[in-house]
Amino acid sequence: MKMRAVDQLHISAVRPDVIAAGEEFEIEDGEGAKLASRGLARVIEVAEKAAPAPSNKSEPPPANKSEAAGAASAEHTQTQQADQPTRGKRGNKH
Repeated sequence: MKMRAVDQLHISAVRPDVIAAGEEFEIEDGEGAKLASRGLARVIEVAEKAAPAPSNKSEPPPANKSEAAGAASAEHTQTQQADQPTRGKRGNKH
């Protein structure tokens, strides 16, 4: 249990030094409850874990890799054809 000291404390089970007022420390739940009931320390609320990381948003791989390769090569061919300039009757570029 995480706690914050209200006043200066000395708890040998926690550490050999004095715990200053406002300092955070960890202690067993039973002992921490005793300190809280006597007003010597306050329980620090532990924040919930952060939201899980988002899953990968990329498209899942196709069941058959050759399907993906075929689609990519067809798309590449169409792009190449669109990038080529038009030619006249004799094959000259305009």
